[in-house]
Amino acid sequence: MTAEAEGDLDELVGRLHGLGQGGLFESDSTETRFFTVSTEPTSRGGPPRSSHMLIHTRALGRKREMTDDVRALAQRMYEAFNTRDLTAAKAIFSADFVSHPLGTVGVDSVVKAWSGLHTMFPDIQVIVEDMLVDADKAAVRTSLHGIPAGGGEQALPSMMEIFRVRDGRIAELWGLSSLSRPGS
Repeated sequence: MTAEAEGDLDELVGRLHGLGQGGLFESDSTETRFFTVSTEPTSRGGPPRSSHMLIHTRALGRKREMTDDVRALAQRMYEAFNTRDLTAAKAIFSADFVSHPLGTVGVDSVVKAWSGLHTMFPDIQVIVEDMLVDADKAAVRTSLHGIPAGGGEQALPSMMEIFRVRDGRIAELWGLSSLSRPGS
């Protein structure tokens, strides 16, 4: 252990002891939960054994990094759709990608679905309204622009999608859409 790491550990232990019987301490890179273990007198009637602390540390740095990667991948997916870059799908989706709403598997199913939407609605653009990312999953609310309105004034069609990323590619997608397709 380096001197810097030992100093960091000493500081952490000091802060934990200062917090009392239990709690949570967070820094930019770790989350530490700690609990004081109750002590009992020794069997010979002597003084109680000293307290012990159980420390569980979870690295948040990797989670934050993964969250940033998932967010960037989601943005790349919508950019590829909007620019009609169908070849980018192979770098964005895993080979065994599963679309739960469409009941399809594989990157080719994505290319087919995107091509169909581009043919049906040549001016379609997907605009991200909200994106929530946690570790390897993203939930995205989008609005669909460039779709001719039906009879009367209507709100823009929207989609809600949740997807899971594995090994830097989108592996699964769940979603709902308010888009009415001809023939459906």
